[in-house]
Amino acid sequence: MDLTTTAEELYSLLPGDFTATRNAKAKEANQSEDKDLGKQIRGLPKPSMAAWLVNMLVRRRAEEIDGLLELGASLRQAQEDLDQKQLRELGGQRHELLSALVEQARSLADDLDQNVSDAVADDVEQTLHAAMADVDAANAIASGLLTRALASTGWEPVDLEGAVAVPNAVGQFAAAAAPSQPPKSKGSSSSKTAKGPAKNKKTTVRKTAKDEDATETAEEPEEDVKEPEEESDAEPAGAREAKSDLEEAEQHLEEAESRQHSLEEQLEEADSRQEKLAAEIAKLTKRLEELEGERKEVDGEVDRLESDQDDAVHAAKDARRAARRARRRVKELS
Repeated sequence: MDLTTTAEELYSLLPGDFTATRNAKAKEANQSEDKDLGKQIRGLPKPSMAAWLVNMLVRRRAEEIDGLLELGASLRQAQEDLDQKQLRELGGQRHELLSALVEQARSLADDLDQNVSDAVADDVEQTLHAAMADVDAANAIASGLLTRALASTGWEPVDLEGAVAVPNAVGQFAAAAAPSQPPKSKGSSSSKTAKGPAKNKKTTVRKTAKDEDATETAEEPEEDVKEPEEESDAEPAGAREAKSDLEEAEQHLEEAESRQHSLEEQLEEADSRQEKLAAEIAKLTKRLEELEGERKEVDGEVDRLESDQDDAVHAAKDARRAARRARRRVKELS
């Protein structure tokens, strides 16, 4: 058992099965004395409805998702090349493909007996759109481990903080999300390409400054070299306070996660009780309907018997009168 394999299994389940299965997996890891893995598994968040549905598309409509990611890569390449004609053509294809995939998502949810609201469908569309606009978002979606919906402004990189259950699992589908054409040179206008050279440039500047410092230090007297070393050993100002703040923040995080897991377990138990009570109410409602039917039958029988009883009372009275008359007649004749 490892975290990625377990996550892949969990994020392929129906929403109602997630929490109980995750907790069982965490318990299993703890019993095998892998406490760290157990803690990591228990920390896997239940996906939002939109994220779950996108994960299902990745697993059950893989060909369509691959097509979406390839089209997104082509769009990003056309944007990098400033190819307006290509952008217009691919833009129309993007609209049609997104609409078709959202409809497939709704149909898939129906097949799995899951209700999808218009808001969830909108989140699914926004998430798929983000995957087409941003290569990192595309890789995140392709992992099938989304925990929440994504959104793209079209300008800034898509925010992926906490969006993937196991971030280390992202990247294995990079080929589908990457442009089919070779990348531009360092002077390219692509945001992703530009980001790489900028980072390298920053690293180069740091190395140059460090080399210059080393050269200057080598030219200075030996006693002057020791002073910066002694200063570097000293704890920076505010470091102790920062460490204290970090420890406090980590403690609060642990408490918050513990409360989250506790509430998820309580919610799972409440959902289970709700389902049992609903089933019992349905059973009692059916029994009540049966009893109402029986009561109506008995009411009819009571009415009939009461009518028969009234007739019997009248008949008894008539019989008593006849008996009295007969007795008097016998006395008169004797």
